[in-house]
Amino acid sequence: MATSKDVAKLAGVSHTTVSRAFRPGSVIKRDTYVRIMSAAEALGYTPNTIAASLRSRRTRTVGLVLSHPYVQLFMELAQALDAQLRGYGYRMLITFHHDDPIQQRAALRGMADARVDSVVYMPTGDYIPPDELKWMRGSGVQFLQMVGRESGAFSSFQFDDIAGTIAGMRCVLGRGHRRVLMLGGVNRVEGYLSAYREIGEEPPIPYQSLEGLSMDELRGAIRGLITARNPSAIFSVSDQMGILTYGELSALRLRVPEDVSLLVFDDTLWASSLGISVVGHPVLGMAKAIARQIADYAGDSDARQLPGSMVFTPFVKSRQSIAELAPRDC
Repeated sequence: MATSKDVAKLAGVSHTTVSRAFRPGSVIKRDTYVRIMSAAEALGYTPNTIAASLRSRRTRTVGLVLSHPYVQLFMELAQALDAQLRGYGYRMLITFHHDDPIQQRAALRGMADARVDSVVYMPTGDYIPPDELKWMRGSGVQFLQMVGRESGAFSSFQFDDIAGTIAGMRCVLGRGHRRVLMLGGVNRVEGYLSAYREIGEEPPIPYQSLEGLSMDELRGAIRGLITARNPSAIFSVSDQMGILTYGELSALRLRVPEDVSLLVFDDTLWASSLGISVVGHPVLGMAKAIARQIADYAGDSDARQLPGSMVFTPFVKSRQSIAELAPRDC
């Protein structure tokens, strides 16, 4: 069986250079790299990554723990993060905790048992029990929090959905709408109210959270609110709520935007296909920042000291679903 020394001899380079060529993220001249890879292929050489990880005590593996698999935004984040990490020579494992603290605890420990270098997770709450925090800090694993209620104990990466809600409401109000029905997103209601305060008015339609309802109950509640409140525009503050809202508008034979304007959170495939205006999230920007911090953590001990927080502001993508009742302002 060929060894790295055999590859070095055939390629005319040092054994150290061969090791660097097979180490993700290493800088090496292109012609030297090609020569080494050609020699390795000719000899049938494959590096022993397990032995290398045992020597370095690093596996170049990152664990990702999400809340749910059916939220498109989370899947987009997973795909973007995986692509960015691969650029740094990492691979990614993924699992879900379904908003259950017990499952979250098991998932974090399972990732540590799998000897990942870092774990990126969506926290179920902003409190970490002292025994759990002690274990996390002593595990040798880098923990990063993403899109959830940050604890302050670890670096976190968040979307400013209140700012995104304000931007979305400015767009709707700026086109002359006043009877705006906001559905869902209890964590975003402050943005809804702030946008009305900016124009010196109170919302004529009270905010509706619709939390805790089954799917059938949600459909009935949305249809009832549309009929009773007679909004000129609806702001559905989640992808799922947007789908249900569009379905109920269709069932009521109300056209978008001729009869009712519609704005939804998250730039999903169904929304773009139907020309629905959205408040989108800067997914790629967050993924790049997380991957960069993981890479920095691996290479620089100073990057391991103090937790920090990075906030990313959503943006409005205006399409054809918001009618103009006044000159547009978005």
